[in-house]
Amino acid sequence: MIPILDNSDRARHAVLFFWVYSVVILAFIGTKCVLLWEVNELQTRGNVSDTLTNVYNWISPLVSLSTFAIFIAVIIVFIQWFRRAYHNLQRGGNYIENSEGAAAWYWFIPILNFSRPYKIMKEIWYETQGTYTSDLKSHGILRVWWILFLLSNFRFEINVSGKSESLMRNTIIDISRGIITIPAILIAIYVVKQVASFEEQYMQQQKIESLGTIVPVTEDNQEEEFY
Repeated sequence: MIPILDNSDRARHAVLFFWVYSVVILAFIGTKCVLLWEVNELQTRGNVSDTLTNVYNWISPLVSLSTFAIFIAVIIVFIQWFRRAYHNLQRGGNYIENSEGAAAWYWFIPILNFSRPYKIMKEIWYETQGTYTSDLKSHGILRVWWILFLLSNFRFEINVSGKSESLMRNTIIDISRGIITIPAILIAIYVVKQVASFEEQYMQQQKIESLGTIVPVTEDNQEEEFY
């Protein structure tokens, strides 16, 4: 059995970026609410405050750009953590159904990304716990997280007669998607923290088992940052 790699820093980075993303999503929801109000005012009164319009036109692109940038950063740090958590199972001598490389690429492969990442997360959830206890926590929270994750990333537009009506309906869709994203982020934070706790106990279990045992130095246990 090879000692698993420390994944705590990657877990902390993932949690931090999730919190930042949640703040950006709240700003995104706020700008969309302002847009919805503007469209409603335009439909009912025929005009909108120039000041409010100017503020929205300045803030909206900034929020959209920030949302996209933070989203990309979240993907990177989360998948880095996810991949190492999966690699640690194999490193500790556990059988895994996929390669650690697949744990990253499945997120980007159409069709497969609807189910494979969830199955791998469930594998991480149970197998990591199983290394040190038989009293396993249920994965029910993973189901909720995955459903919310899929819903928050499902994009479509409604086109109806009338530009303002289409804009209003699509803005409501954007707001709804943002609202769904917030609990998805909070549950993702919980999941990362839980798995980090499982891994910490896994490492402690390895230390206990290795007491009095000389662990041979190999190329495998010298790998530190690639996985």
